[in-house]
This record gives sequence, structure tokens and C-alpha cells, in this order.
Amino acid sequence: PDIDHAGGIPPLLAAFPEALLLHNGQPGSGQMGHIWQATLQKRKNTPLHAGDTLQLGDPEDGLALHVLHPPRPAPGAYVWEGNSASLVLRLVHNGHGLALFPGDADGAALRHLLASGRDVQADVLLAPHHGSDSSFLPEFLTAVRPRLVVASCGAFNRFGHPGKQLRQWLEEQQIPLLQTGRHGHVRVTWPLSGDTDVPAGTALKTDEKEHPPYCYRCLPDAGRPCPQDVWGLIDERMPCERRRQGGESSG
Repeated sequence: PDIDHAGGIPPLLAAFPEALLLHNGQPGSGQMGHIWQATLQKRKNTPLHAGDTLQLGDPEDGLALHVLHPPRPAPGAYVWEGNSASLVLRLVHNGHGLALFPGDADGAALRHLLASGRDVQADVLLAPHHGSDSSFLPEFLTAVRPRLVVASCGAFNRFGHPGKQLRQWLEEQQIPLLQTGRHGHVRVTWPLSGDTDVPAGTALKTDEKEHPPYCYRCLPDAGRPCPQDVWGLIDERMPCERRRQGGESSG
């Protein structure tokens, strides 16, 4: 897995030494390959595939995670690799889709998921692959029918996430988009009454003061918020304020 896929795993495993590690069954490769392989050898782990279900809490509560992708390996079947093998998870409450987490699934994986006929409806969608253009698929978005889309990406990231195609499509559909690089920590809650037919926006909270947005340019400052305008009102090409002031940020 790439560093942005698994870079946070070592400290998490250190904090929860007895936790079961769930993954997509892919071997180690890329930047984190050797660390990932060593981790799998040391830890109790279980691969997940389409059709698996993770019950969350008391079964009577009806809360579960459904695994939609990748398919279970079979002799002669197509082998999904890289981003195409990303785990796609659907958080469900009594059959109603609350949230869909497609990881870094690309267009090929999303098209395969649609062709499988699995239900992908969800109130909240985590934008596939940080909202990149390579994972933009209008028919997938239409099938999900999200009331809110969240893109996990740093402010001023060099990839331009979330991409223009996704932003334009959501604007045309009047579906709100939140970006962690602009809005900081995004928390979405649903009412305990069991009434899930509530617009996601009414149960939405952004924790900008507790967990503010940060700019990749200020990562040397341990993730502290960048004084540069993270709302995009300043030209992205402008150097970071800390650099202009002679700080440690490398631009």
C-alpha cells in the first residue's frame, strides 16, 4: 500500500495491540510494502471480500458494515490490484445506507461494483480517491444518491483533489461538498430515533476549531493550521506565509 493508504497503521496498531487487522488481502508493495508484510506476519488479521458483513454492536441495533468490493478470489477470475482492489464498505442501519466508503477505488472498480447489482445507496459518500478525476463516474454518483459528499484531501494538495469534474457535477446536482483541507474534521451523526430520513446536513458538524484544516506546506509544523487562507481566496500559487516570514516550511 502507498504511504497515504497505510502510513497511519503503525501508531494505530501500537495503540491497540490486541486489535484484529482487517484488510483487502493484497500483498505488500509500494512505499509501505515491507512494513505491511511484516505487520501481517505479526498481527492477527483477516482479509475481507465482497459479501462479508461486519456486525457493529448489538445485532438488534441493526448497524453493520457491508463489504462490497473487491470480489473474493477465485481460480481463473480477474485479479484486482492496486487502487482497483480498494475495500468498498457500506455502513447500513436496518437496510438503509448511511455512508459509503470506497477508498481509492478507480473507475474500473466502480463500474464493476455497479455491474454487480449491489446496493450502493448512502446518505453520505466519501469521495472515491479523494475526489480525483480518475475516479469520477456520474453513473456511480447517481446510484449512490448522496445527500452529502466528503473529500479527504489536504489544502493546496499538488494533485488538485477534489477534481473539477466532481465539484462541477455536485454543484449542478445541488449536493453539498465538504473538504477536510478546507473544513477540517468533518463529523456526521444520525438521530437515535431510528428516523434515517433526515437530510444529512441537519446532523452535520465540522470541528474547525478543534481539528482545523492544514496545508501540506506546513507539515513540518506538526500539522498546525497554515496561516495562509485555506478557503481558497488566495491564489494557490502564492508561497506559504510561514516561508515568507522565514519559517521552516519548505513551500
